This record gives sequence, structure tokens and C-alpha cells, in this order.
Amino acid sequence: MFKETTAEQSEKNIIAQYPKFLPLGDQVIVAQFEKEMGISINQKVLSFAQEVEAAKISGVTQIIPTFCTVAIRYNPLIIAYKALTEELEIIKSRLVFEQYKEHKPQNIIHIPVVYGGEYGPDIEYVAESTGLDMDEVIRLHTSKPYFIYMLGVIGSYPYLGDLDERLALKRRSSPRIKVEKGSIVIANRLTVLHPLASPSGWHVIGQTPMETFDPHQNPPSTLLAGNYIKFEAISAEEAEQWNDNKQREWIKKWNSLKSLNQD
Repeated sequence: MFKETTAEQSEKNIIAQYPKFLPLGDQVIVAQFEKEMGISINQKVLSFAQEVEAAKISGVTQIIPTFCTVAIRYNPLIIAYKALTEELEIIKSRLVFEQYKEHKPQNIIHIPVVYGGEYGPDIEYVAESTGLDMDEVIRLHTSKPYFIYMLGVIGSYPYLGDLDERLALKRRSSPRIKVEKGSIVIANRLTVLHPLASPSGWHVIGQTPMETFDPHQNPPSTLLAGNYIKFEAISAEEAEQWNDNKQREWIKKWNSLKSLNQD
């Protein structure tokens, strides 16, 4: 038999400690993983959420993964807190630490973006504040795929990390009441795509003409936590000519995921 290394033993001990189960009111249990933002930790979160969903525990009504937690909503008239915690402990005990290793980006969804001008009104401020020119801001933002840590509540917008630290800025001091649908925004070490128009205090650097949210589809979002997004710069002219046919052509050229709900 091979002897475990100290690193492997340490990682096993960490997996044994997490997640910790905490009550949130009388209808939610929070599975708390390490309080850090990182792909390896988020993979644990997503794997645990998938295992809980697959277990089909009677009384569990909703499973909500975030950066480093999973919220499990349940009906206390069907299953008690203690009984549900025991079920979750069993699922936790089955998790295998090897599945949490870092992995290379896969399932990459390419998103077209017009940067600057009326589509990205904050890009000049971002460039000035970071000491970069606008071309360098665009180059850095499009230079790599971004991991989808979680989906937000408004149109399932994706929280993406990890943004190049050279582009990391605090949020705007004065949030906007409305940011246009498709806006690409940045703040701190995150970037987000707005599938719907909504308020935001983040810096708007571009906009995509691509539709990523349809409430009539199941699932409504073409983006899934655990996948990746890669932004591709396009011209304003291309965006203005965007239509259903252009979207189909783009998806055929760049994206092949079944999650894109294509015929």
C-alpha cells in the first residue's frame, strides 16, 4: 500500500471538518464550508449540493449553493432538524477528497461583448484608475475563462472569478438605479453578466447582445454554476446586427453545451 503524504492527510482532515451544519431559522440548514472564495472550495459546495439533490430526502424543498455554503430549505412538518442533519452527515461521510482537486477549465461558454462607448460607460474610469489603457483593460478581461461560482437571484446572473488583480476596483460610490440588460460589470475580483436590466453599483465595461436567460425554458439560464465563461470582444456593428440567426451561428461556432438549449 502507498503511504499517504502529509498534504493528503491534511486534506482528508479538512474534508472531515467541512461542511459544518448550522440552523438558519426553523426551515433552513446551512452547510458551511471554508470561508474563502476559491474554485476548489466551490467544487466541494457544488458536489455536496448535487449529492443532496440526488438523495431526494423527503421534506427537502430547495437546495441553494453559493460561494462557500449550501442552503438546504426543508419542511419541518415532514422532517425535523435533527433527522435532516443526520441525513446530511451521511452524505458528507461519502464524499471523496480526490474529486475536489483543481481542474482545467472545461464546459466553456463564449460570450460576445462590445467594450466601451455607450456599451461600457465606465471603461475609461477603470483604465484611468488602474493605470492601464482601454485596450489593456479589454485584453485582460478577455484573456482567460472565468469560473461560474454561483448564479444570482435576478435572472440567474453568474458571479464569475477570479478577475485579474490589476482590474480589481471597489464598487462605485453611487450605484446606478438601472444597468442595461447584457451589461458586463466588474468589482473587486469578480465580474458579472446581467441577463436582465437591474440596479448595480459595479463598473460597467461592456455589453453582450447574447441572450442567456429565458424564463420559458427549463432551466431558464443557459449558464450553470461550475461551468466557465470566456468573453470575446466584438464590434458595435456586430452587436447592432445581432438577431436569433446570429445567435445560432455564434453558438454553433463557439459553444456546444447541451445546456444552451439549442435544437
